[in-house]
This record gives sequence, C-alpha cells and structure tokens, in this order.
Amino acid sequence: ILDGGPFNPSITEAYLTDEILIGESGCNRLENSIAKDVNGNPVDYSSKCGKDDQLGWEVGGDTIGIGCINPNDYQDASAQISELQIYHPGCDDLSKSQSSDCYAAYHRYCIDKGYDGGVPQEVNSIDGILVYCFNSMDYGDADISDLKSHNFWCDDLGKTQAAECYSAYHRYCIGKGYDGGFPQEVQLKVGVFCFNDGNYRDVQISELKGYHPGCDGLEKSQSPDCYAAYHRYCIDKGYKLGVPQEKGRDIYDQKLILIKYVDADNQVVVKG
Repeated sequence: ILDGGPFNPSITEAYLTDEILIGESGCNRLENSIAKDVNGNPVDYSSKCGKDDQLGWEVGGDTIGIGCINPNDYQDASAQISELQIYHPGCDDLSKSQSSDCYAAYHRYCIDKGYDGGVPQEVNSIDGILVYCFNSMDYGDADISDLKSHNFWCDDLGKTQAAECYSAYHRYCIGKGYDGGFPQEVQLKVGVFCFNDGNYRDVQISELKGYHPGCDGLEKSQSPDCYAAYHRYCIDKGYKLGVPQEKGRDIYDQKLILIKYVDADNQVVVKG
C-alpha cells in the first residue's frame, strides 16, 4: 500500500492502524520495539497497539516537496512591514514573515487588491516582503482535528506554520480534488487556501541551497530563506511561485515510512 504511490489521501492514520498494523499483525512487532523517552533513555512501556492508541507516521529523508504554481491571474507586489501591520497588528517585523499573524495580513492585503489570498516569496530589508496574490479554487475553515487526520503531528493551532501542518494542508486539499494548499487566517479554525495550476516536485535540499545558500537543512523548510529558494526554483522551472507541501525523502510516492507510536501524553515513542 505504502510503496504504490502517488500519494493517496485515503491512507490516513486510522487506516494505517486498523487495516495494516492490526490486520497484518504489525502490532506484534511494534510492541516488541525499544521504547525511549524524549531524551533517548530506555523506559518501560506496557501499552498495546490498537485502535484506541495514538499512532503517527512521518517520512524521513533529504527532500522538500514543493508545489510550483502558475495562477491564471495574479499580482506580485513588495509590501512594507508597516503596510502589512495595518492589516494585522501582529505582523510588525520582517522576522515574522512566516508567522500566522503575517499570513492573516497577506490574506487581508490580497483581498483588498481583489484576490482571494496570498503567500510570501522573498524577504529583504529594502523592498519588504514580496507577496503573490491570486485566487483560490476553494477557501474554507478546517478544524484542527480534521487536519490531524491528514497528518498526525498537525495537532494544535500553534503549529499552523509548521511543516507537519503544511503536509496536512496538502493532503486536505488533495482530498477535495485540488493540487495543494496553505493557510491564511487562524482563529478557532484554520483558513485553508486550496490551489490548482500546481506542479508537485520532490527537490533535494542540496539543490535548493543552490538557489539560496540559507536553505541548507530540512529544519529550515518554513524559513524565509527556503521560501526564496522555492520561488527561484519554481521560476527556473517555468512557474510563477512555489510553496512547501511535504518534507522528507520520496514523500509523494510514500516509499520510506517511519512509524512513531506514542502514549496519551506524547512522552514515550516507539519506533518500528
């Protein structure tokens, strides 16, 4: 199932647990794995693998899945932070360009220009933030529980700018028939902007570093440096802009899977 590719949104956390691990006796192996706490120290672990436990999976590797986009109608403009702050007071410094406050500001800024929303691409102290405004195929509020069903680690509104939640937006929008997605407003729910006219590519971090030297590690996938790299990479491939969607090796084809089994308070992790 997991090496068939391309990405199938029906392969959810619950499906992986109920149909694969239980159905194929994978829980027996998982329960015999070595348990360690968050500091790497061995601990006793007596919990059972089953439908009522929390099971998550993620992908490891050295690529970032990028959605390169060619919107039919768009506007790119350099917005000064003082202008964006008018749209959201929390977007008050260039260092916050990837914050949820600034994404709310981009959304409102682009609506004011006649578009559905927007995303940043380049940041510098002279020109400010280069924002691309364009129209969505679908925009709506998603519960964090719904997003968690697409990526187990997108489980809190405080993580809406984390790579795990971008993976959830990608899968959430694919499930609705679109190419990918990213967030805009975060309140009690997450406003998700789903787009089409996209082309998904798994790109080595070493290649992205060639477009911006600061994009030199997977842990920087949500950084302004990497967003600049996505922008330049996608332009080089004939597109207008780029956004991260997944993080890890061969994510879209699901060829490499790391299973994490955690207890109710997320303190104990079993790797299988």
